[in-house]
Amino acid sequence: MSRAPAFNPSPIPSAAVLAAWLERSRDLLALTDSAGEIAWANAHFTRSTGVRAGARILDLVACGAADDTRTSLQALLRAAAPEARELCLRGASGRPLWLRVSVSAVSGQHLWTMQDETATHELETRARRLSEMLEVAQEFGRLGLWEREIPSGEGRWDRHVFNIWGLEPHEGAPTFDEAAQRVHPDDHLRSLYLDSTRQAGRYAQRYRVIRPDGSVRWIHSQWEVKNADSGQPDRAIGALMDDTEAYELARSLDSASVQLKLAAELAHIVLWRHDLKSDRLHYNDHGFKVLGMPFRADGMSLDEARSYTHPEDVPKLVASATHALETGEPVDIQTRHRRADGSWRQLLVRRVVERNAKGEAVAFVGVSLDITEQVENSRRSQQLAQRLEGAAEAGRMGIWTSLSGADGTEWNAQMHELFDLAGHAPPRSLAEALQRCVHPDDAARVERMARNHLRGDPAGFEIEFRTLRSGDDVRWIMLRADVGHGHGDGDGKRLFGIAMDVTDRHLALEALHAASERAALIARSAGIGTWESNGPGSPATWDGQ
Repeated sequence: MSRAPAFNPSPIPSAAVLAAWLERSRDLLALTDSAGEIAWANAHFTRSTGVRAGARILDLVACGAADDTRTSLQALLRAAAPEARELCLRGASGRPLWLRVSVSAVSGQHLWTMQDETATHELETRARRLSEMLEVAQEFGRLGLWEREIPSGEGRWDRHVFNIWGLEPHEGAPTFDEAAQRVHPDDHLRSLYLDSTRQAGRYAQRYRVIRPDGSVRWIHSQWEVKNADSGQPDRAIGALMDDTEAYELARSLDSASVQLKLAAELAHIVLWRHDLKSDRLHYNDHGFKVLGMPFRADGMSLDEARSYTHPEDVPKLVASATHALETGEPVDIQTRHRRADGSWRQLLVRRVVERNAKGEAVAFVGVSLDITEQVENSRRSQQLAQRLEGAAEAGRMGIWTSLSGADGTEWNAQMHELFDLAGHAPPRSLAEALQRCVHPDDAARVERMARNHLRGDPAGFEIEFRTLRSGDDVRWIMLRADVGHGHGDGDGKRLFGIAMDVTDRHLALEALHAASERAALIARSAGIGTWESNGPGSPATWDGQ
């Protein structure tokens, strides 16, 4: 019976086995002399670096590489030290090749052993980039990441969660019970979270956090409960977002909407919107009140809305819409609208174009103000002014108004005629009026009385003076004025009054005075005495005779 050959525990591989082994090695292997010239390299070295036998090991240093890369490779060549160094060298494609390099001295030669760590570096670089992007997203998105153990409640927070809660990271993440004490009690976070820890799944909750400084932050938290290998929940991981700015913006928008609605109601302003796609108009409550009809949430069609507009005003509405579309500017018009009871209301309408993100017109938005009473009052005022002007013209009465300290003097036609200033602008100041309208001999007296009255003299302002017309024609003018305190702009006072030509009265008085003087002279010359009495028992009046 033959026996198996004895096992040799340490056989020496043949040269062929060693050569095959080196060629199939996952390491990059090369053999150089002390000067660094490559005598041999395995296939993996050649494929990865593109460098073959006869080249120098220093050829692996890429052009433009940092000086410390070449210095490190030279140091390995000189020392032939087995301590590995990580270097970025040039790959066969010209791309960076990260190698962990070590050198051993063998029979006067240098055996280079290199492990390719390029993939690891690329993964690290990608992970670093993703980490930076996540950090930016968390920073700008006010997003924090957290994790809690179940059922202990022990947690781990990133720095963003600490910042959102207003806590210091060095104090460590609070337990769930500690954190729940800072949540607004009305938001019931504790019960919802504890319920979620009983079953794996995804959950979300919005709640308010009361920070140590007393400020409140609105939080939107989403988390996932995960099971352990046992099938029971053992941890929760999640993200929370600080929605405070969004809540405050929404609240401010709600507040602004409420204030706008209140202002519109108090000022009786109609708010409306004409959707160009549906061609329907929507009004606020007051808009339907003006039309005398109940509120309709679906609004009304354009044709129906125009049926309530006075036929003469429809072309104005069409033209205003066209002008607003062409110019993009607000357009104001005044129109008449029929109420349900058949009466008419005067409306001042302003519209502007609403455009979408593409710049396309999508609607007209506008406001309307019911000015029926103002229009009626204006019409009555115009009628009164016309009647007053007619009466003034018939009675040859001048009417004037003036704002002290401003160029605001207004005269009717009779004022221009009285002062012989037809076709000329009225005086703009008291000094100009004294120069153009008052006889030089009366100017000082008129100025004194006028200034006293402007300073608040309670006595009524009435004065008679002479005016010098063309051709040295002197006429007597009686002027009455009053001051309307509080009706001017700024500190100015509104003066208004009338002026009448009293020359005939002055001439009559002068004639009467002359006749009286003549009668007195005759009586004195003839020795005639005169007396007067109102009746028995009344005192008598005697003249000097």
